[in-house]
Amino acid sequence: MAGALLFVMPSPHESLSIVTLEAMAQRTPALVSDKSEVLSEHIRKSGGGFLYHDYHAFSTSINNFLSHSSRAKRMATKARNYVVTHYSVDNIRKTLMGVIEAMG
Repeated sequence: MAGALLFVMPSPHESLSIVTLEAMAQRTPALVSDKSEVLSEHIRKSGGGFLYHDYHAFSTSINNFLSHSSRAKRMATKARNYVVTHYSVDNIRKTLMGVIEAMG
């Protein structure tokens, strides 16, 4: 995925989607279905991609992405920063420890 211009995840049923996070970690913005609550949240929080709900929005997003290379580069950076910040080993460890400690 490194070097790709855009990663597309069309499934409305995706949850965490490791492959989408892997693409974002490689500075590849994502275009995802807004029917996937988890992926929509990743895109909204990160600013690292686009959401679509129908073919027109899908097509418009791709055209906007291809027409605005400086915006695409900013999205790529935001995508990478989001994954590195939220899914680093240390952050995952802290989150898991917090859950474990809260249980008992």
